[in-house]
Amino acid sequence: MMKTIFFPHFSQLYQGGKENLKHRKVKHFGYEFMYGINNVDRNRPLVHGIPSACDLLIQQLMEEKHLDSRPDQLTVNQYQPGQGKHPWMRL
Repeated sequence: MMKTIFFPHFSQLYQGGKENLKHRKVKHFGYEFMYGINNVDRNRPLVHGIPSACDLLIQQLMEEKHLDSRPDQLTVNQYQPGQGKHPWMRL
């Protein structure tokens, strides 16, 4: 799945450049996630929707009631070995 999502021909691949994207690659599908407002701009959809490689996972999540409906936006973060998201909690 990761090879499909990060296939080199995608032009929307970002690496570094912004502090909150430092040390990772980020790919948005459906809508670009805008970190400054913590949301998407629904008036500006991206060319690429969620890849079909994700269909089976999405279907499973819906069948197991983890999702109420099919998502229209996906953000994938790719970290280097030994890196990752620091633990956090939203209150």
